Amino acid sequence: MQIQPCPCCRGEAIYADMLVRDSLMWQVSCTACGLSSELDEDKQYTAERWNLRQEKGSLKMWVTVLAMLLPATAVICLLLGVLLGVNFKS
Repeated sequence: MQIQPCPCCRGEAIYADMLVRDSLMWQVSCTACGLSSELDEDKQYTAERWNLRQEKGSLKMWVTVLAMLLPATAVICLLLGVLLGVNFKS
């Protein structure tokens, strides 16, 4: 499975294998910023977990953008109401 670039800096991600207590463990790490995944015995699972970070990072970005648009929309509507002379008092 191909690994995606780093979700933090978009740097190149590489596999690293380590021998831990007579067991071969895998990890994905970024060559630019050093971000790395957890160690796991399954190379495929390690790649899937790394690639999932990218998807969650994209989702967080969209949630942040939408969260910023809501207050901005409210302020714009309020300003348009003031400019058009809308009165909220009864």
